Amino acid sequence: MKKLMLLTFIFFLFMNSGFSQPIGNTWYYSYSNVASNGFVKFEITGDTLIGLDTYIVIEKMRKVYAWPGFYDSTSLGQEYLCWENDTVYRLINEQKTLLFTFNSNIGDTISFRIAESLSPSCDSIGLAVVDSVGTISVQGQTLKWISVTPLLTAEVAISGKIVEGIGPVESYFFPEYYLCIADANEGGFFRCISDSTGVLFNSGVAPSCDYLTSINDIQKLNLQIYPNPTTTQINFTLPDNEDYEITIYNALSSIVILSPVEGRTIDNGQYTINISHLPPGIYFIEARGEKVFRGKFVKE
Repeated sequence: MKKLMLLTFIFFLFMNSGFSQPIGNTWYYSYSNVASNGFVKFEITGDTLIGLDTYIVIEKMRKVYAWPGFYDSTSLGQEYLCWENDTVYRLINEQKTLLFTFNSNIGDTISFRIAESLSPSCDSIGLAVVDSVGTISVQGQTLKWISVTPLLTAEVAISGKIVEGIGPVESYFFPEYYLCIADANEGGFFRCISDSTGVLFNSGVAPSCDYLTSINDIQKLNLQIYPNPTTTQINFTLPDNEDYEITIYNALSSIVILSPVEGRTIDNGQYTINISHLPPGIYFIEARGEKVFRGKFVKE
């Protein structure tokens, strides 16, 4: 009976959405924080009946490369989604909650409600406005898309283009924190969606769906910081043909220095940053340009 229900549900999705969502469909999203990078994977593992609605069950897994020789996989739990014609719902606190709809018009406002807040200052329903709509051809099918821009007051939201049957293709699938807590987000930019036959749609942000930066690649992007340990300043070298956003985090992933950096000097790609005002401890630094360089130093 359950197998018949699943087949009927898949047929319903196929008839009412650009892409069907059978068991095995898998989404990949980039992931990075101050100490690691990798990807988040969604995989449809089945379906379930909740109340009068049928939800697909999505298992979430994060795999990262942190430091040389260290890989880690973490289960992020499950999500329950209900695809109904042009509208997608998410189960939040046992309630059927609108995630996004492709019946939206330019100027409409979408509310990406979240289940709970990481802190009182971060509580938000994540309002965004639809800024454009259109269609795109994927695998010979014409799919609808909408593009959304979070309001300035929204501290959680989805941003950019959302494609029918695929989801957000310029940000993470679910609303993420923006201005609240450093490194609080679960995932990153969309990479691709695949099924048993191969990749259905690829955004091109990574060499492959499940790409993990190799040890050698990571070492090339490491910042060589000196002196280390230090008491008053740090020095490092970056390619001098572009601008970089410099961010320094403490061991709790809180931002302590953010571009534009006071007390910074640059000479032919040689950076010097005054950190004498920071309390003793371990710090992580990230320089973000076309590539991302990371390093770690100890303030004595």
